[in-house]
Amino acid sequence: MFTTTNTARFVTAPTRQRGLVHWLHALIAAHKSRIALANLDAAARADVALTQSDVQTELARPLWDVPQAWKR
Repeated sequence: MFTTTNTARFVTAPTRQRGLVHWLHALIAAHKSRIALANLDAAARADVALTQSDVQTELARPLWDVPQAWKR
């Protein structure tokens, strides 16, 4: 009996394609994260120890500027 796993499709996919898909997912995640950050009110920002200046700095970063851990 032949079975497949979720990782089987990634093993056979070209490295370049896998890298592009990962990169696009990182861009989408960064965009969603920054939208959520922009929508925080003052109390929520205080809960996570961020100032309005911290939020503005993060929002000013280019979309492709994501944390190193996301690039793996």
